[in-house]
Amino acid sequence: MNPFRRADHADTERLLDSAHARMDNTPDQEHSATPTEAAATSPEAHLAVPNVLPPEPVAALLAAATGPVRPGELAGEEAALTAFRAARANPAPAVPQRPRRRRVTTG
Repeated sequence: MNPFRRADHADTERLLDSAHARMDNTPDQEHSATPTEAAATSPEAHLAVPNVLPPEPVAALLAAATGPVRPGELAGEEAALTAFRAARANPAPAVPQRPRRRRVTTG
């Protein structure tokens, strides 16, 4: 799948089918694996265990989106929130518009 284009119907179905197949196989795998191995292969493993990558592209995308904040990523957030809240608390007065002149025609 090309990461620079939207997923088409076939790509979406392929991702969903692989997720369903993994969910169907999970109980059998948990019985044969030790608890640590089962936890490492679960879809949520990347949330509890650092440096464990999710097996699916969609899960990898979600893991990256929910990851910890990197240094400097939120720089200036407090200043932006303060400015936004101040602007919302004291909105600028609306600029009055000139009334439109109606043209009177005789005829």
